[in-house]
Amino acid sequence: MFTRKDCASTYRNVCALFAVAALMALIAAPAQAAPYVWDFGNPPAVAPTIQNIIDNYDGTFIVGDKQFTNWRVQPNQVGGAVAPDAAGTSIAGVIRSGEYGLKITAGWVVTGSQISDTTIVYKVTALAEGVKIHDNTLEISNAGAANGGIASVSEYVYDGDPDLGANLIQQEYVYHVSPANQLLSDHQEFPEQYILSSVWVQKDIAVSGVTPTGNAHLSVIYQTFSQTVNVPEPATLLLLGLGGTTLAGAGLRRKRMAKA
Repeated sequence: MFTRKDCASTYRNVCALFAVAALMALIAAPAQAAPYVWDFGNPPAVAPTIQNIIDNYDGTFIVGDKQFTNWRVQPNQVGGAVAPDAAGTSIAGVIRSGEYGLKITAGWVVTGSQISDTTIVYKVTALAEGVKIHDNTLEISNAGAANGGIASVSEYVYDGDPDLGANLIQQEYVYHVSPANQLLSDHQEFPEQYILSSVWVQKDIAVSGVTPTGNAHLSVIYQTFSQTVNVPEPATLLLLGLGGTTLAGAGLRRKRMAKA
């Protein structure tokens, strides 16, 4: 006969099994790695690669008040060119014009009709509460080309993962063909409806010789983001003011009733 004592014993045994299973799950679960925080006071002698950030820091790179995550790097090449991948692309923290951002460094070099192309995707988030990103600036440095070659970066900013059909917020384009034909910096403000706490960025870095005698190279890309504190709209402020007035009036009536 199954007694109440047997029932209690079975219940204790089941609880013990669940406790052991939960403990084993905690032991087996990999510990979440701490993010890589860029130290401007003591920067590393060698900047980490994107692959290093993915493998050892849970894919999280923090520069001041900005956090960069969800890294993806896809290299493509034509004609024997070398296109840097995640292990061949380093990132460092920068402050330019008072804004925090990234310095991306790698070696895109081509000759003749070669093409070196790398796509880099990441998510950037403003860490401070109530702060939103409202623009970005794209710059290139250490770029050169001759005999028809071109070094360029096309950039697209989205409100979500571009691979999942997110909305395009803004785009930039910088390039170098010759000293007389170049655009090394592009700055774009975001539309008001897309001033968000986090955005996704996709860079298409393309360096091409174009002609049999052409050549081009690019090694440094800068990226910064401006942010703003989210200020309530005038209508919201008016409602808050009316709410405060209503509460104050209710308190005054209670005081008068108490005196009566």
